[in-house]
Amino acid sequence: IKPDNVAEEGTPHRAHILNGLCLCRHCHIAFDKGYFSLTDNHRIITSTKFSDIADQNLKTVILSSVNSTIKNRVDNRLPLPEFIQYHRANKFKD
Repeated sequence: IKPDNVAEEGTPHRAHILNGLCLCRHCHIAFDKGYFSLTDNHRIITSTKFSDIADQNLKTVILSSVNSTIKNRVDNRLPLPEFIQYHRANKFKD
């Protein structure tokens, strides 16, 4: 969620177990480009630039998940809001 190449500020993020999401390759790229993100309560949101995605199948997959809450990990933990907030502030195209 918070890239490895970002300086450590706040909670160390580079190897933090709660600084990641399990996404398919295409969704991972769309997430990194800021086409969708998460709210602090782990709901999926899309950006105003979402329509720029050319792949209609990818758009359909992401749109079908909007407002859904991501699933807990096996250990019932979710990404830290600090990392999600970084993504929304620095990657998300609102």
